[in-house]
Amino acid sequence: MHLTSCFLLLALWRPRTLAFSTTDLIWSNVQQSLGPQSDVLKSDETIILGAGVIGLATAYQLALAHREAANATSRPPGKIIVVERAAHISPAASGQATGGLGDFGFASGVADLGALSYRLFQELALANVMEEFGFSESTIYRIIPDDFTGTPQPSDTWGPSPPVEQPLSALPDWIRPKSDWSVQRMAGPPHASHLDPAQFCQFLYKECKKLGVEFIFNANATSVQTAQGAKHFTSIQIKQQDSDPLNIPCKSLVIAAGPWSPHVFSTLFPNASLQLPINSTSSAGNHFRVRTPNWKPVDDQKGSQQVFFQSEVPGKQGLDITSFPGGELYVGGWGAAPEELPELAEDVHAQLGEIERMKAVVKGYLRVPEDEELGVFKVGRCYRPLAEFGHPIIAKVDWELLGMDETSVEALGSSEQEDATDVLDILEKMPEQDQLRILELLPKENAVAALQALLRERNKLREPEQNQGQEHPPQSRLREPERNQVQEQNPQPVAEPEGDVTAGAEIQLVDLDTYIRFRNEDGGAVPRDVHDLPQPVQTALEDRFKAMWDCKEGRVKEYGRITSKPELYTDKEYCIRNLIIRGSRVRGTMFGHGGKHKKSACDKCINSGHPCAHVIKVNDEFGKLFVPLPRALRKGQSWDELGYWVVEK
Repeated sequence: MHLTSCFLLLALWRPRTLAFSTTDLIWSNVQQSLGPQSDVLKSDETIILGAGVIGLATAYQLALAHREAANATSRPPGKIIVVERAAHISPAASGQATGGLGDFGFASGVADLGALSYRLFQELALANVMEEFGFSESTIYRIIPDDFTGTPQPSDTWGPSPPVEQPLSALPDWIRPKSDWSVQRMAGPPHASHLDPAQFCQFLYKECKKLGVEFIFNANATSVQTAQGAKHFTSIQIKQQDSDPLNIPCKSLVIAAGPWSPHVFSTLFPNASLQLPINSTSSAGNHFRVRTPNWKPVDDQKGSQQVFFQSEVPGKQGLDITSFPGGELYVGGWGAAPEELPELAEDVHAQLGEIERMKAVVKGYLRVPEDEELGVFKVGRCYRPLAEFGHPIIAKVDWELLGMDETSVEALGSSEQEDATDVLDILEKMPEQDQLRILELLPKENAVAALQALLRERNKLREPEQNQGQEHPPQSRLREPERNQVQEQNPQPVAEPEGDVTAGAEIQLVDLDTYIRFRNEDGGAVPRDVHDLPQPVQTALEDRFKAMWDCKEGRVKEYGRITSKPELYTDKEYCIRNLIIRGSRVRGTMFGHGGKHKKSACDKCINSGHPCAHVIKVNDEFGKLFVPLPRALRKGQSWDELGYWVVEK
């Protein structure tokens, strides 16, 4: 794997297959190949954020590629550094998943890559001691009650071939069968295998260390640096626990932080015009392990056996049980009550109420005496990096979309004409299939602005025909000075609601009263006058807010538009900063740190160090409301302290 610039590697670790084996779709329905990036193999450092299975597997394969290139060219291999927020590898789902592998069940666009990934896993297992990470063949069954009337899960098309009816006796010995069950074999050797995820991650970690990969634990990336005028990274700043920040060289960056990737991405690229479309809140699942009833060492020779009870379990819950070597059963597929993703993986814990419900159901399926308790251990809960469109992500992010320099930040921002033109310039450089993919991800305002710019261009090209056929050379895009001419002819703003202030109108800055969102003792939230804050805190907040909009002419104009007609902005889905800097408007969640719209600060304001403000109406007068940081970032700060409202940098 060759990497350059910023890469995103995200996938589900589903019951059937390991996450890295399915990191084969990039923000679209068709996989685009990543061509060799020869510059990466010239000893430049690659930083991988995340030491789960995806980060470890990426580091391992990249280290092998570096070694091969070094042997062929006599050049020293590039350095690879893995940065992990926790104190050890795989602190989340990577060490707690089911561990199923297969060459089936993939969407048509990624089926070939899925089969390739499965073959690579088998080759890796055969080349090493399979017991080192519990690799074995696997057989998968599905249970359907006779009175079931819905659609069975997994579906009939899920396996490598149609389901095959089996007698009850085909089920594993640890299952207590029911007479009204029908049993289907969904998959088996050579199409299905199994490994122990925690052991596999340990194996990758050891192999990476042998290949010279370096690891930094208890650390998180806080910022990236670039050389002026260059479109590549030069270094990345790492903050280690209880120590000073560390700057390490970095040219290529891989984000492989699982469900925490949106937070990592928005922290490093606060001005990016894209945000990761990941929904982690509803993607968690509880699980536990239990001792296999009547297990004997010889039973491991049968390989792993997995049984799906989705059609049998009451309600809408799912359930599957998978055997591990050594007399252990993994019980998962149950789901979890929705909770916000905590800041640290170590703060994810099992939901004991859900575990008790799982135990009550599972005991009826296992050959456990009625008077005995299940031997439950390794209880846990995992969040999956669930993409909103249901596909894993592997993507190289175009530099212009990261918002790393003045041009890219403002190109998607303050001026409507420049906004549209620069978006079109970026899209023009891409292949057609990539253009369509990016258009799907762009905020509505940017897409509408680009379309209006094209319409203006077409109208401009018609003018010579209407003016006695005067010559007018065709242009692919509006350029200076045509841009100014069109702006004079079309003063209306782009992608704003009907009735908004026109760009041609005189705009005056209006000094809106400032309020803070304050929670009363009874738990209710009310706007409170900013003057209730200590004077130094009040001044710091106002100064930081003004520094956001007063630094550029375009931003001043946008802020003037808002304050001149505040009644148009009280119901906006963006804060004032993201209304002013339109490149900050993104689709998907903007609260990777927790919190909600108009109740706590969004990621963009947090990462930029500006107070997050919204237009509100108080006693028939309009004002701006500062909202506090999410609870996780306040860290004991009181409402009258600056750290309650902004991250002090």
